[in-house]
Amino acid sequence: MKLLSWNIQWGRGLDGRVDLARILRTIDQLGGFDVICLQEVAVNFPGLPGSRGEDQVAELSAGLPGYTALYGAATDIPDGRGGRSQFG
Repeated sequence: MKLLSWNIQWGRGLDGRVDLARILRTIDQLGGFDVICLQEVAVNFPGLPGSRGEDQVAELSAGLPGYTALYGAATDIPDGRGGRSQFG
């Protein structure tokens, strides 16, 4: 079994840019994983540097066809607008 475990820091690279497409390209280049475990993925969390508050679970899931996404947020707080901000 080939497993990838990666703390993606909400997609933020050394250059400070949040770029989930870059994360997906890297996973594709490394290739052939049976299981992909990503940590520090954000949903509706615009307070993170460089984040737009996007649903990163949805974006990453769409970019990884053939995999089933399971998400567990370590942090789940009210966003102040009736929704939730999640991070995990």
